[in-house]
Amino acid sequence: MSQPAKIHVDGAAGIAYLTNYNLGSVQAWNYSSGVLVNEFQVNTAPWGLTRLNNGNFVVVNGGTATTYNSNFIFLSSFLVGSSYGVGTDGTNIFIGDAGTVRKFNTTGTLLGTVTTPGRNIYEIKIRGNEAFVGGVAMAGRFGRFNISSMSGYTETLLGGTTATSAVEGLAFGHGVNMYAATTSSTTGNPQQLVRHHLGTNSTISYFGTNVTMGRITGLATIVAPEPASASFMALALGALLLRRKRA
Repeated sequence: MSQPAKIHVDGAAGIAYLTNYNLGSVQAWNYSSGVLVNEFQVNTAPWGLTRLNNGNFVVVNGGTATTYNSNFIFLSSFLVGSSYGVGTDGTNIFIGDAGTVRKFNTTGTLLGTVTTPGRNIYEIKIRGNEAFVGGVAMAGRFGRFNISSMSGYTETLLGGTTATSAVEGLAFGHGVNMYAATTSSTTGNPQQLVRHHLGTNSTISYFGTNVTMGRITGLATIVAPEPASASFMALALGALLLRRKRA
């Protein structure tokens, strides 16, 4: 892989799908064995990745949202401007860019817009009727809003973060827990992995401070059935790190 960006986990199949920005591909990895199962060539410089309820994938590359079937055969595309973040409620597509998140249907018809003042949205995760967003200029915060009305945008400061913290990785855990991976916008090094309670909207715990490895660009969880141990965090070396070193 080269400059991996975002990750989608298919827990039933045991596969983690990763966008490779430099290679123009999506790779499918068996996350238990670490074996590369397949690699699919997609649009140039792919970043955002999400999957619809019908099994189709949507890949965003900073200009176009492209839909592929489950075997990454091209189906359709529409222009989205300078956008990298993408998420779905299973049916609609949510695209994030500098200062807004836009809601589209699968044919590219704009259904609504919510303003995210001063934020460049690179991460969109949806649970129920709410979207949770992060990005490269979040000042240690994540945002949330109602996806039906496309309104009510608010932000919450994560524990252990600073005014220079990017929040590019968000993932849901058990119950109302959410995990956030933060990176220093100054040094480019990871700062904290934060466990946040969405019900009380408060940080439960966090760990890790300025570990030298690379910018965290994505996060995923594989939630084990209760009462098993804590969620496996798919925060793997190479899989979710944008390394500064270029080949």
